[in-house]
Amino acid sequence: SLVFLSAASFSFAQTITPAGDMNSTPSAKNQTVNYDLPFPGLLADNPLYFLKVLRDKFQEVFISSPSIKADYYLLQADKRVYEGQLLFDKGTSKYSIAESRVSKAENYFEQGISQLRLAKSQKLDVNSLIQKYLLSSAKHEEVISNMIGKSSGDVRKSLIYSRDRVVRLRQTLTQLTPQK
Repeated sequence: SLVFLSAASFSFAQTITPAGDMNSTPSAKNQTVNYDLPFPGLLADNPLYFLKVLRDKFQEVFISSPSIKADYYLLQADKRVYEGQLLFDKGTSKYSIAESRVSKAENYFEQGISQLRLAKSQKLDVNSLIQKYLLSSAKHEEVISNMIGKSSGDVRKSLIYSRDRVVRLRQTLTQLTPQK
């Protein structure tokens, strides 16, 4: 049943539609990034949210392959950033919790990059996964930038930090991309 849960999680992971050249990094500033974020399910304001967190941690423990773990972390990052957006859209009373979800998303994203490095050191082919990460990072930047435009104060400062972090992480990803 554990295998079924893991397979079910990955089968609903994400839909990616490349926009243009996959070797170029999309810019969230100029256009809408064509990358669908997966629906996060329960949001952090739900009293049963802790069950979701426990399930996710349980699944994570049983993933040993660095490339599969990198894919898992990308899924978690994408779900968390979308969760932040959905909470943010509920109004100012949810801004703080939305910002914390965005921050958590970027933590997952960074963990995924570490797994990509590990996979590359093991000579695993992760080039297509790196491209997914690059596209996802542009979508994260777009979502966070939209939230920044509607926020103020400490939440705004934290969101700016998260957006800048995404940009730095994207630069790290470009260093992992094979040179032609």
